[in-house]
Amino acid sequence: MAAHPITVPATGPVLPEEEADADVGDRLARRWAANVARRGKALPDSLLTDRTDTSRAIRWTVRTPPGELCFDDILGRRGRIASALGVSGKHLVVEPFPDDEGWAQLTVIVRDVLAAGIPYTGPRYVDGRCRWARMPTVRARWSFMRWSPSVSATAW
Repeated sequence: MAAHPITVPATGPVLPEEEADADVGDRLARRWAANVARRGKALPDSLLTDRTDTSRAIRWTVRTPPGELCFDDILGRRGRIASALGVSGKHLVVEPFPDDEGWAQLTVIVRDVLAAGIPYTGPRYVDGRCRWARMPTVRARWSFMRWSPSVSATAW
């Protein structure tokens, strides 16, 4: 087992070691300027403004020059943007801006709480039955069964 360690999936953007101590939002903004907003790149002459930090994500407004691009163009380049920022596409959300068709809301998820999974604590099926309720005054216990053509709920 030591020869084949189990790897845990990353819960956010994986960044190079030399940038590990800096602010994640500042790093992403520098990458935007260098890899996305330059001429010939995904969104030339675009700007990131109105930064908002939450505990799990960083959100910006993406502003493009008037008449150059529309939201559909920005959304269509989502994969190139994620690649240029060095993040996974599943951690990048692009949404329309409410007041301007040439702008967008860009959210980068930096701490994914769902990456490791969420344990299921719901009811369990035993022999095809799921216990629903126990009534202390009645000897019957109610349960639901998985769907079958003849019976959908029964008391036992």
